[in-house]
Amino acid sequence: MALRRSISFWLKLLIKVPLALITLLLTTYYLSPVFNFERGVPFEGASFYNPYADLPSQQIRANFHAHARAWGGLTNGKTPAKEVVQLYVDLGYDLPGISNYNMLEDPMPNAPIHLPMYEHGLNVGFVHQIVVNPSEATLLDYPFYQTRSHRQATFNRLREDDNLIMVAHPSSRAGYSYEDLAHLTGYELMEIISVQAVSPDHWDAALSTGHPVWGIANDDCHDTTDYDIGLCWNMIYVRDTSRASILRSLRQGKHFAVKGWQAKDMNELEYIRVTSEGLYTIKLAHPADSITLIADQGERVLIATGLDSLSFQIAPQHTYLRAEVFETEPWNDWTKMYFNPVIRSKDPSLSFPPPSHSVNWPLSIIHWLFIFLLQIVLVRVLIRW
Repeated sequence: MALRRSISFWLKLLIKVPLALITLLLTTYYLSPVFNFERGVPFEGASFYNPYADLPSQQIRANFHAHARAWGGLTNGKTPAKEVVQLYVDLGYDLPGISNYNMLEDPMPNAPIHLPMYEHGLNVGFVHQIVVNPSEATLLDYPFYQTRSHRQATFNRLREDDNLIMVAHPSSRAGYSYEDLAHLTGYELMEIISVQAVSPDHWDAALSTGHPVWGIANDDCHDTTDYDIGLCWNMIYVRDTSRASILRSLRQGKHFAVKGWQAKDMNELEYIRVTSEGLYTIKLAHPADSITLIADQGERVLIATGLDSLSFQIAPQHTYLRAEVFETEPWNDWTKMYFNPVIRSKDPSLSFPPPSHSVNWPLSIIHWLFIFLLQIVLVRVLIRW
């Protein structure tokens, strides 16, 4: 009899503790209203913004998404941060970013350049963001489900005057839908390629609806023994290696993303130019296997092979144009370079639209009431059981 009571007690405890935790975590949903969204409007204007105009001469190699051992080994990171950084340094990285889950890593003495960053996200759908240059990390998230309004509320909450928000692996799991990216605002960067996810189509979904977002390639490595270090990187044009200069170049799109092997460059960009009439020209250091030009909705408007340069007249219906360069070598399998788009604009400069979604108060109250009633039900179950 005593054994039966003991088993019953522990079974109830095993059920009540998770229920109590769920009840508590549901409180986070009161922090997000329901927003009225407007679908983004495609870029327009007689001018073009070219992120590769007036490029600084110095380049740095950077990764913004790598995991080290953190939180006592509870999260998916196997190697100490200093060792991860050293592996990147040995491959020639200047900015070997460590972006552990919801915590900032201390500067590593062996890192040539340190920029604070972390991966935000504690939810079952793996809806994550990389926050670059935050003042602090936050654990706050919507853990069980996320509507478009929750995603927007997260962007709004993470926003600071001098940080950058990157959409992480948008095509992975629940991630971000094409329609999400057509409506959401408040982010500047998107992880378009990584070991974990391939998301150029999501990039085109955002660009096609007037969101000026720049592409980033990251390893998103979790275990250094899996050979997933040095497979993705970013080449950033900077005036110097100060934090302000790096952030400015990232914000202006003065960088390109690469998927390859062991951070080995197979080609170099000499320039990308666009005239006021919309004649786009890309020039590489040597001929590439292929150069593909991509416009609205991911349309491949031109594919050329065996060239080191090409020119293309941007059609009136195209609101942006971006290039992908593909290379193969026997020693390196293949490498692809993703260049940021030139964008139609009313003037040669470009500014990011601030979040401007209005709150739908009736729907917000209904949603909050639903959460409240759900918590009441869970509390009654906990009390009566």
